[in-house]
Amino acid sequence: MEETDDWAVADLETALDVAEVSRDAGELAEVEAALVRVADGTYGTCVECGEPIPHARLAASPSAARCIACQERLEAGARRGPPTL
Repeated sequence: MEETDDWAVADLETALDVAEVSRDAGELAEVEAALVRVADGTYGTCVECGEPIPHARLAASPSAARCIACQERLEAGARRGPPTL
């Protein structure tokens, strides 16, 4: 079948819908994990280093699981990608 503008737009809209649902599912998982930390008394403590997460970070991102330093290290590693063998 020859691709037309209508098909291209439909494909783009589908991809955007999938991306939005994926993002929402990720956010929901983060909130659920934060609720588990609230229940077990570890909310506000970095899951990596065990240090307190600053109140300002939690106010900006209530589901934050890591302090800023640990989150930055995680993101820097993700940008580099997996190690090559």
